[in-house]
Amino acid sequence: MISQTQTIHQKVPNELLELKILDKPNIKENKDVINAYIELFENYKACEIKLIQIKELNQ
Repeated sequence: MISQTQTIHQKVPNELLELKILDKPNIKENKDVINAYIELFENYKACEIKLIQIKELNQ
């Protein structure tokens, strides 16, 4: 079965395209490693939310 694909160009707001630049963590103790992973995960989730919002715009 052959299907047609249609491309729709839609303007995505700049705030959804901007990513926070993470600073290199200063690791001195084990808790610093945990805090760095927490910050990384929080930023990952923020990116995931932005991707969902972009997908919703395209529907």
